[in-house]
Amino acid sequence: QNHDGLPQKAGYPQGRLNEIHGSWFDPGNPVVAMSGQLRSDLFEDMQQRIEAADLVLALGTSLAGMNADQCVTSVAARARSGAALGAVIVSLQQTQQDSVAALRIFAPIDKVMEAVCQRLALVPRQSPAPGLPVVEEVFQVPYGEDGERLSPGQTRALDLREDARVRVVAGP
Repeated sequence: QNHDGLPQKAGYPQGRLNEIHGSWFDPGNPVVAMSGQLRSDLFEDMQQRIEAADLVLALGTSLAGMNADQCVTSVAARARSGAALGAVIVSLQQTQQDSVAALRIFAPIDKVMEAVCQRLALVPRQSPAPGLPVVEEVFQVPYGEDGERLSPGQTRALDLREDARVRVVAGP
């Protein structure tokens, strides 16, 4: 649901992500405007994953009315009938879906995941997985400063380093 590239930066394989609302870093999957049309292949993949899921972890999302919110709401609905475990929401902020969660945790994600890893005796990776590129904090994106898509082949730098000035807008 986010377009920030953080899963890739953490070493999560791109091929295992469904960036349903688009990506700043994948020119083949442009960010979809709020009134835009989602890619049908990604929407179908999301629906299949929702149907197969017993438990959904919603980490850090605002769950503010996007299509991906169905990952939480659909599994939570199945949990009410005993057909799934439900949804766990971890975020510092309230969401519109807090009331449907089987478990709601108001805490920093890193603290929660450290506790989960400790409980499961997992050792979290301290660096990206071997063979995956290390992602820098300055990215070439196909969008202008106004949020509009640039002409094909054009990009501009998006600087996400500490102390960089970034303007976040609600949409184009």
